[in-house]
Order: sequence, then C-alpha cells, then structure tokens
Amino acid sequence: KQCWHLTVDAAGDLALSDNVLGSIVAKVRQLPEELQQMLTVASYIRSSFDIRVLKAVLENEAAVSSSRHPDRRKHLFDLPVASLAIESISQHLETAVMEGLLTNQIGGTHYTFFHDRIQQAMQTFVEYGSVRDDLRKRIGFFLLQQWRMRHLGRSGGDDDDVDDEIAHHGGALMRQRSLRGAGSAGTHGHPHQDHQDDANGTNKSAPALLIDDGLLFVAASSLNKAKGVSPLFLAKMNLDVGERASQIAALTSASDFLEKSAEALRKSVPQPWKDQYELCHRLWTTRADVELSLGNFELGEKLAHDVINANHASTIDHKMSTYLATTKALSRQGRHFEAQKMAKAAPLLLGEYPKRGFLRHIVMDMIRIKSYLRRHSDDDIMSLPTKQDPKLIIAMKLLFIMTTESFATKNSIEWTLGMCRMMRMTFKHGLCESSAAAFSMYSVVASESSDQDAANRAANLARKILHKVLTYTRRVAK
Repeated sequence: KQCWHLTVDAAGDLALSDNVLGSIVAKVRQLPEELQQMLTVASYIRSSFDIRVLKAVLENEAAVSSSRHPDRRKHLFDLPVASLAIESISQHLETAVMEGLLTNQIGGTHYTFFHDRIQQAMQTFVEYGSVRDDLRKRIGFFLLQQWRMRHLGRSGGDDDDVDDEIAHHGGALMRQRSLRGAGSAGTHGHPHQDHQDDANGTNKSAPALLIDDGLLFVAASSLNKAKGVSPLFLAKMNLDVGERASQIAALTSASDFLEKSAEALRKSVPQPWKDQYELCHRLWTTRADVELSLGNFELGEKLAHDVINANHASTIDHKMSTYLATTKALSRQGRHFEAQKMAKAAPLLLGEYPKRGFLRHIVMDMIRIKSYLRRHSDDDIMSLPTKQDPKLIIAMKLLFIMTTESFATKNSIEWTLGMCRMMRMTFKHGLCESSAAAFSMYSVVASESSDQDAANRAANLARKILHKVLTYTRRVAK
C-alpha cells in the first residue's frame, strides 16, 4: 500500500526556507513565555540537550538576572522558569514535542531540536550584539566550569588563571557552586541525582549534571565565537579541550581546537616560545601528534621540526613524544629508511644507542646478555621494577619501531643491535611493554642459533613480562 511516512532523521536533513523560519518564529511566539525562555536558552546549549543541564543553565541565568549582579543591565530577561522543578520543565518541553519543535524518547531526559533551522529560529529571540555575546559567554563558561569540576576534581583544575577567568564570567550561581563544592549542583535532591563514581573516575561529590565531552566542545566553541574573552585564556582553554579531544580519539575536533589555540596564542604574546614556553611545548607537541595521526604530514612534520630541530624544546625529555609521533608517521607513509633514522635519533641522544661500530657492539652486547641470563633466574628478571621514566619508555618504543623498520629495509645488523639494546635497557632500567618484544626477538635469535632451551625461556619470559606490565598499567589507570 502506497502512503506517506514521516522519517525524523530524513526530515532533519531537509533545508528550510526563510519563510518557514519566519513561520516558526511566529508559531513559537504563541507558546507560553516560560517555554519560549526554555527553548531560547536550550538553543544556545546545543541541538541535543539533557533536561538537567538545561535546568542548571536556567538557574545560572536566573542568578545573573539578580539586581545585585553587575551584568544585570545586559541581561536578556528574568527567568521565572529557573524555580520550576524538573517535572514542570519536562511538561513544558513535552508541549514543544507535541508542537513539532523538539523530539525525544518517551520517558527520556534528552531532547533534540527537530531541525537545525528551529534551533536557529530560537536563537533569534536574543538580541544580536552584546546581549547575545554575553549569553554565549555565560553559558560557555558555566558548562566549562561544570565539566572541569566533574572531570578534574572539586577545584576544577591546576591553572588558577583559567579558574579565575571562568569564575569572573560564568555567573553568580556558578561562583557559589565553586565555593561550596560540587555537592549541590542544581538538582535539589531530584531522584536522578547520582553521587557515585562513574567510568571516568568522577568524584563521588560530583554534580549529577551529564556534562559530557560533547558539551565541553560546545562550551569551547561558544567562547571562541564570543567577544571580549582574553586571548591567553582562549589559548589555554583550546589547548585543554584539544588535548581532551585527542585522548578520546576525536582527532578532527582536536585539530580545530589546537589550531584556535595557536591563533589565540599568537595574538596574546609576541614571542610565544619565550613568553609561554610550557604552553607552547604542550601545544606544538600535541598538535604535531594530532596532525600526523590525521595524515596531515606536511603540517605535522613542520610542527615536529619546530620542536625537535628548531631548538624550541629545551630538553630531550620535551622532544621524546614528538620523535615517537614523527617516526610512526614516517612509517605509515612507507618512508622506512627515514623512519629508521628518526627512531634511533632519540636513543642515540640518551646514550642508549651507539654512533658507529655496530658489529662490535652486537658481539659485546650478546656476550653481556647471555652472561646476565645465566646469572639471573626467571624470578630475578620478573622482580625487576616496572619502568617509570617516560623518556625511557618512549626510547624503548622507538628502538622497537627501529627494529621493525630495519626488517622492512632488510638491515639485519640494526635489527639485531636494536634488540640487544632493548634487552640491556631492560636489565638496566626495568620492565616495560617493549621489553616483552625484546625477549620475543631474542627468542628468535636463540632459535636460529639452535639454542632451543634459551629460545623457550625467552619466549616464556616475554609472555610473563607482557602480562605483568599490562596488569600494572591497568591498575595505575584505575
């Protein structure tokens, strides 16, 4: 039977004309004032929002509208809806659902604007200019602070300048919460409130607001659009957000935020590497890693060159992660000889890899390795400490990559020397994940030499080391 069917996802992709936009505005003006205010504020959060987040933002706006607040004269309107309970707000939003403005799952707490032009129409209810700009800033700072409180702990973070900027702009309610902690975050004892740890290790006193990483990106984007925000603050904020996006593998978003951080940093100080060294090192290192991971090799290699070869990074410790990212990028491009050269550059600077005389070093290393294994039992080796020094862990990873690249270039000498150096670094500095690879490769060498007992022992040790290191890593992560 042929008939019309409404598909919500498909409808959301359809373009709406300006005439339709005007019709939406006219339709919304016929709705109760409380609902208009809710939809207006929600439109500046994002297209999909949680009712608890909306209530918290409304409460913050109501606090700003207080006559004692210095931003009172700039405020949009008084917000009587802020005093409403969750159930009352939900009833109002259900009216918007019935009118075709929002969609949601029955019984759910998430609502979505039916079309992006509806969200745009609601944003026009705020006067263009400073009023709209201030609203964006308040919502952006408020969501940013809530995310920091939830994910970074009660204090919100370690950067006092960032926290002060957030507290100054975010609104009266947010400052009250910052002072008394995260225990009363605007749900007022609602049954949905949850004070337990979540999968991200959230503090038990954290607010019940569902401030996810998506809202963090919304907050940052709002502040990037607003006027009157300190360029140095924007540089730090975008770097923090870019690093978070990188951690959750949202690499395209990470690239955008890190680029904005670089732009803001150039506006804030004339000589970034001199005036803001720590900030620059974090930004260039993270951005190089992200761009190389995205396959933007030209830009990524330029950023890596700034860190490694332009003498911007002051110590080898500050260059190690960039060496690793660049080596991986070269390998992915099939530039095996360049990757092999880059991989051994950092271990060479650390004194863990020789400059010349490779065959002589291989002979001497093999003698030392066999002697060590004869004098130490499996229990002795398994009792070695787990490596803690990041630069040594990265050096081991680089040596492992060098062995794989040497295999690709059929350079058996450097493959063997890399394995020997990984074994000796394990004996000297302790165990890490790459130590298991070293013992696996030594097992191959022993097997090729017809020393099957040594091969079996090394293979078993590789398995035990990997299990120990991964267990330790998971325990530390928790």
